[in-house]
Amino acid sequence: MAKLLWIGENYNNKGGLSAKAYLIRRSGRRVVIRYGSVESVGGRGGRVHWLTTPHVHRRRFPTERAAAEFVQRQTQLKNKGGYDRLPGRVRVHAKRRRCAVCGS
Repeated sequence: MAKLLWIGENYNNKGGLSAKAYLIRRSGRRVVIRYGSVESVGGRGGRVHWLTTPHVHRRRFPTERAAAEFVQRQTQLKNKGGYDRLPGRVRVHAKRRRCAVCGS
């Protein structure tokens, strides 16, 4: 499973920053892709949370080899586009709950 994260400048946003995650997983001939906006809490070894429900795309390929080549190609494209690979043990957690009183 490839987990990729992009954090960078986005002048269309009010704060000027944007964070996106792209997860791609293969199981046999099937490939599941999840992507969307995320929030990074803490520095190294911190936590990553989805801000909204991630977009999910499922694809089925005629052979396992075609699926593996697709995953490799997509991972390379994202790496060239500025995404960084997350370490294997870092999870992208479900949407973080907000405190109703203080908003944190």
